Amino acid sequence: MIDANDMKGLATSNTAGQYLSRHSRVWLWFWTNVARSEGGPIFDGAPMIAAFAPHLVFSEIRYASLESDGTLLVNGRPGVAARPVQYCVSLKPAIKAFLMRRLKQKDPAPR
Repeated sequence: MIDANDMKGLATSNTAGQYLSRHSRVWLWFWTNVARSEGGPIFDGAPMIAAFAPHLVFSEIRYASLESDGTLLVNGRPGVAARPVQYCVSLKPAIKAFLMRRLKQKDPAPR
């Protein structure tokens, strides 16, 4: 979960952090004022984190298929036309520190 203090830190960090801070104000407002939470979830970053730091993700094999109306179904058992997929079950608590550290890294030098 990213809260107001995290957002302030991103506002004074690198280009990616500044961008995220600028464009996420409404998102944070929604989570704190409408959802009545201390911050907002970082679920959008989970696929990238799963690719770059798989040790922070608990996943297991599940089976995915599409219904004729385009609905995605994920099941624990194989079915007709289902394909095996890595399914994120949960994220380790260290994921937030990892994400914040990456977002605050210094911008690379221009080439």
